[in-house]
Amino acid sequence: MTNKRNRVLSILFPVLCLLTVICYGTAGAGSVTETGVYALQNNPAAVNVEGHFINFNLEGGMSVWNNLFFNDHIEQQDSERYVEKMSEKYGFLAGNNFYSGLNLGIGPVTGFVRAREDSMISLPYKIGELLLYGNEGWEEDDVYFSLDETEGSLAVYGDTGVNFSYELPREYTADLFDEEEFELQELWLGASYHYMMGMLARIQAGGDLKIEYDEEGFIDPGASESDPWVMVKYNDPAEGDLASGHVFDFGLYSVIDDRFSAGISLIGLGSMSVTGVYVMEETFEENNEPENGEQDENDENGDEPEYDPDLELKWKVPTEFKAGVRFREDWYQIYGDYVLTSYHNGLNDSSITLGGVVDYVEWLPVQLAGTYSTMRNDITLDAGLELKPGPVHLKTEISDLLGVFNRARSAEVNLNIGFSY
Repeated sequence: MTNKRNRVLSILFPVLCLLTVICYGTAGAGSVTETGVYALQNNPAAVNVEGHFINFNLEGGMSVWNNLFFNDHIEQQDSERYVEKMSEKYGFLAGNNFYSGLNLGIGPVTGFVRAREDSMISLPYKIGELLLYGNEGWEEDDVYFSLDETEGSLAVYGDTGVNFSYELPREYTADLFDEEEFELQELWLGASYHYMMGMLARIQAGGDLKIEYDEEGFIDPGASESDPWVMVKYNDPAEGDLASGHVFDFGLYSVIDDRFSAGISLIGLGSMSVTGVYVMEETFEENNEPENGEQDENDENGDEPEYDPDLELKWKVPTEFKAGVRFREDWYQIYGDYVLTSYHNGLNDSSITLGGVVDYVEWLPVQLAGTYSTMRNDITLDAGLELKPGPVHLKTEISDLLGVFNRARSAEVNLNIGFSY
């Protein structure tokens, strides 16, 4: 094994192990029929529905996820069953996101500024098998792992923009839906504009990696006919290469007969890009050690990343199509949402959420919801609690409550605090 291979593996395998330990999935916060400051990331049409002249809100949240491991030891007899549930279409996925910021609304216009981080890695299906229960007892041909289509991305950026939420005059909506029992009472349109700038990074890998165990039981990657390779591309804002892009959100929100509301939105139309990228590539090659036993200084220290001023790096913001309905009574609400998310790497995720809100105590509503995601191969249980004495509000959301029973692939928390009047 060459020094170069040792160096790359010493970085790659701890990173993969760390992802499998900390990444438990995410459940997606908020509903497309939620109104007020919480609607800013879900339906730009519903931001000003509550009619407050001033809205101020501090927000933050983070989540980690994967589509295979949960927060418990997986017994050997259960390993194959869990691997079978991991879709060969998606492979082994893991990722996380973080955001924090503030927004200020005056009438129908709301401005916002946030710091955000989004990352995702997609690994071949058999890598999930390897990380779950190794290759003990496998046939000789099964110890070769193709790294083709391995891809990871990281975006760290600032997000500033403005939202406009406006109710159409009744004279224009009176004839749209005017039945005796169901009358269209409100119809809102909304849009948000984002200007994003920051750092992008992309990792790709390919070739075949042979995994064997040495006499002490440690993983000993061997040679293969197709040498594995890893390539990393990134921009350096400190050198003036700043990624930037324009992103738009659109939404529609309606209220029917006081009891029903419906919403539809398209979130994240746009991308970030930068010209001027650093490139670092490593190949796992089977080389002989120097006959004199001396190390090559360049090989020991590794090759420096090469800068290409003409190379473009682009990251497509996850695009979400959201649709949902909500039913209200005096002291409770029931809602349902469907979300289709399209990622930069071509993967699509469909999720369905069913939830309810109990607001028998008007200033202390409690929320509970369940979400199923096709890509993450997971059902999550989410809870929320809001405290709103007078004009002040404090809301927290946590997921996944199934972690209490050691069956969670996700961990997420969101917090909002502010005032409206």
